[in-house]
Amino acid sequence: MKKHYSNITINKLPLSQVEILGEISADFLEEKFNTALKKIALRAELPGFRKGHVPPHVVLQRMGEMETLEEAAELALEEEYSKIIEGEKLRVVGQPEVSIRKLARCNPLEFGMTVAVVPEVDLPGYKKLIKNISRDTGPITVEQNEIDAVLFEVREKATHKMMHDNGTFTDEKHPPLEEKDLEPLTDEFAKKLGDFSNLEDLKKKVGENLQKEKEMKAKEKRRLSILDMIITETPIDVPVILIESELDKMMAQFEDDITRAGMTFDDYIKNIGKDKTQMRAEWRETALKKAKVQLILTKIAEEEKIVPDTNDILNESEKILMVHKDADPLRVRVYVAMMMTNEKVLEFLERHE
Repeated sequence: MKKHYSNITINKLPLSQVEILGEISADFLEEKFNTALKKIALRAELPGFRKGHVPPHVVLQRMGEMETLEEAAELALEEEYSKIIEGEKLRVVGQPEVSIRKLARCNPLEFGMTVAVVPEVDLPGYKKLIKNISRDTGPITVEQNEIDAVLFEVREKATHKMMHDNGTFTDEKHPPLEEKDLEPLTDEFAKKLGDFSNLEDLKKKVGENLQKEKEMKAKEKRRLSILDMIITETPIDVPVILIESELDKMMAQFEDDITRAGMTFDDYIKNIGKDKTQMRAEWRETALKKAKVQLILTKIAEEEKIVPDTNDILNESEKILMVHKDADPLRVRVYVAMMMTNEKVLEFLERHE
């Protein structure tokens, strides 16, 4: 593919950004000038002419050439941008901010672009590093009082539902309940809750679920310890756009949680006396950490050549698309691939503790 740019200079800037300086040839700019002029003529509305039928030379006479030149510059840079990025082997994030430094007919277009790039991640010796994390977490057990607490909550909810159904109370404020008020713990009660053969079966499954929950929390805690240790030893200049992207995801998830809880997000922020800007400011450090974690996991995946199975990605993507029918399939596959890669990297790190 022929390139129409030259004299490219790349300057590194803070916060993992680069400045791209260069030129677009005068011939290519003139070609785009003619294209832009035709486009402007099609949408121009001038006295004495029907819309879409204004001759290009009339457009130039009436409007001057600067508007056409500016549109020509935009068309030229749009076409050459991907070639510049590929040619300079830049891993960009987001869209560039463009500045025109010189723009005149029969002259090269001089431009500047500022764009964020994927930051360099200089990983420490992470395999040796994570061996310093203590493995002595102790046995994970479930106590009888924990099982009793879950059963009390289940009985409380069942009793509240029964009161609603019977019309004992209809508002959302539930009165405090004591042991004597609750549905009794019997085999029949256990069977009503689901696929339980009797009360002992219910208690057993509650205990098993609590055990799995504790094991999952312990696993997450260890993973956080591993990542915290690597983050501490890995300086990363995170681009602002990645932090903002994490904040967008956090906000979207939070709004979804609020909606599923039966509230509107506007009512929620009124109740807490904060707006989105304040919330994003409070979450910024968390978003920065999330961005760092993702950059580190991606880098380790590259170093260790960790890649999820293509069929697994497609299968999981199909499951998501069946539920979220309006979702963009490509974005879903990218998301699934990233999550599966992250999981495989974390499993790899756990094996090297």
